[in-house]
Amino acid sequence: MKSLDQVQEENTLMNVFTIDEFLELLEGGDVSPYDYDSYGYYHDGENLTDESVVLIESYIREAGKKYPYIVWRFLN
Repeated sequence: MKSLDQVQEENTLMNVFTIDEFLELLEGGDVSPYDYDSYGYYHDGENLTDESVVLIESYIREAGKKYPYIVWRFLN
């Protein structure tokens, strides 16, 4: 499995977070379900998937059982 730094090097236009880091951003309001310009996908530790992130905590926690990272693009 690739490290977070390796995944970040491959996705220079986006930010890479662990599931827990991303949940902290969501809980802190740094990522909002009302920000329709930003988006992201799950990363399986080897490759970026085409499974988009739905900004609902329970969905992210469930996906975190399968995916270690979220690759997120802040557009605002």
